[in-house]
Amino acid sequence: MFFYILDAECDAIMKLVKEIKSKEGIVHFQRYELLKTPWFICYLHKIYERDKDLHLHNHPWKFLGIIIKGSYIEQRPDKEKIKSFGSLGWGDQRYFHKIKQVINPTISLFFVSIKTNEWGYQTEKGFIDHKTYRSNKR
Repeated sequence: MFFYILDAECDAIMKLVKEIKSKEGIVHFQRYELLKTPWFICYLHKIYERDKDLHLHNHPWKFLGIIIKGSYIEQRPDKEKIKSFGSLGWGDQRYFHKIKQVINPTISLFFVSIKTNEWGYQTEKGFIDHKTYRSNKR
């Protein structure tokens, strides 16, 4: 019941702070802000599509995430792993990954510290910040 309400009323109770869409307008990812303090932020992530980028990316903060609905396959430098209900993830800017396949649309709670670094991609040429990476894709 909780998850149904969460899906049905999500826009009414949370602030959408990021949305990634394809060129065709298909929503791949949404980030909602649930709680913001001086020490951490709690987001709700809705993941609908896999990461289309060739390379693994990191995040600019320390984080702790838990999947509360759905599942996906996460690719890391050394392995792939299915993440599903109850799966925990944590790390910092050294944690590189991407979502290789969405098995079921996924909702996760994501707690982050204040921003400690820039996010970007690990490539054959080393780390490339996200702005440069995106510019090079165009």
